[in-house]
Order: sequence, then structure tokens, then C-alpha cells
Amino acid sequence: AVAYSAINDSITKNDIDAVVVLSQLAEKKHPQSIMAMGEVYGKGVGVKQDFAKAATYYNQVINMGYPGAKKALKELEANKSYASRINSIRQGVKQGNAKSCGELGWCYANGIVVDFDNERAIECFNLGAEKNDAFSMYQLGLRYYMGYGVAQDVDKAVKLIEKAAQGGNADAQYQMALMCDEAYPL
Repeated sequence: AVAYSAINDSITKNDIDAVVVLSQLAEKKHPQSIMAMGEVYGKGVGVKQDFAKAATYYNQVINMGYPGAKKALKELEANKSYASRINSIRQGVKQGNAKSCGELGWCYANGIVVDFDNERAIECFNLGAEKNDAFSMYQLGLRYYMGYGVAQDVDKAVKLIEKAAQGGNADAQYQMALMCDEAYPL
């Protein structure tokens, strides 16, 4: 129970005390705490963002066979790429590049090199979606589906996610399958 509380507190409240507890549990090879420490360092929650430390934690849980660890490491590598290209991403947004809009939205949505700002993330995703960027449409669709930072609008969400899926976004294609399964279970 202590681990679950510390994981939740570290991620949602930026609680430095929770990070200390997670660190102690990670040293004892508690897989969820190790995974959480990867996220803490990957996002800079209560600690200075450090992609190398995050990767070390994720590799530990990959070696333990922990579910989701490979995906988390892959996302970390993508975030590291965004961080290294933040100036060119910003320049791309100024030039009206749709993909750059989605990438900057992702940075704001996850606090990568910039402060977390869901409102600015939504603005960026809107710009990208208006320019038919499938990633932006998917991210914006998810927010409408969940009502995260916007008024919940499932119809709008489905339209955005479907258009993103048709545009080749694999995550949107998977999400469409999940939503169809919910609507039409076997």
C-alpha cells in the first residue's frame, strides 16, 4: 500500500517525499517502484529530468519482464528526441509545420523541456489537427474522449480519432478497435 500511495503522490503531486519512498522501494527491487522511478526521472517529477537515469530504471524492469517497460523505454527515447530538437520543433511551429505542432503539443502535455501546460498542449494539437496531422488529431481526440482539459465530447473524439486512424496513426487505429469493441462486444 505504501508503494501505491508513493507512486500516485510522486506523479500527481510532485511530492519529493514520495520520490524518496519510491527510491527506497526501488533499491529493494520492487518492480512498480522501479518503473515509477523511470517515469519520475523521465518527466522530471520532484527531481531534475534525467533521461539516462530513467533509461537505467526502465532497463531494470525490462530485465524483470515487467509489463509495459519496453513501451515506456520507447516513449522515453522519443521524448529524448523531442528534447534534443525543441528549438527546431518551435521553429517548425512558427513556419506552420503540422508535425511540429503535434510534437510541441506532446512536449507541453508531458513537461518535456518545457513546463507542463495542458492548455498550450491542446492549442498545439488543435493547430496540428487543423493541418491534418494524424498524431495531433489522435491526441486531441483522446482529450475530448476523456474530457481532459476540454469539455467531454465523445462524438468529436470519435471523429478525430477515426480521421487520425485513417491518416495512418497506429495508436488511433488501436483506439478505434477498442472503441468499436466497447460499442459492439462479441
